[in-house]
Amino acid sequence: MPDHFDTASVESEAAAAKPGTAVGGGEIDEVDLSEEEKRRFSALVQWSYADEYYAAEPILSHESATLVLRGEIDAIALPEVRSLLDIIVDGRPRRLAVDLADAAFVSVSAMLCVVDAARHIPEVVIERPSATVRRIFELVDPDRRLKL
Repeated sequence: MPDHFDTASVESEAAAAKPGTAVGGGEIDEVDLSEEEKRRFSALVQWSYADEYYAAEPILSHESATLVLRGEIDAIALPEVRSLLDIIVDGRPRRLAVDLADAAFVSVSAMLCVVDAARHIPEVVIERPSATVRRIFELVDPDRRLKL
């Protein structure tokens, strides 16, 4: 997790929630997770990161994940994007959608993080990239792990 993320407040909120219930109210009992994994998932459901230039928001379920990226996904955003992708991969979703509709810029390093995540997730879809971002993804993903 990034240094600025206050895990204590999210963890205390997740601990106070009914076991097997996401902090946002969604049920996660149907997923075969340990109590520790349920607590971690509940905390993650609540986390997103935004600053003046970019935002990164994960949306998770037991079978799929969406990572919405907005603004400039450059070297400043890279640690948070990488951290979110690592957490998403740890959750073992069958599908990841990366929504780039509102991404003004995506660095090659950020794209490579997505390509790396695709090695661990059966289906990764890049949704609504600009023409330039689409072309760069085609270049950094020679094995065609991503669906564009």
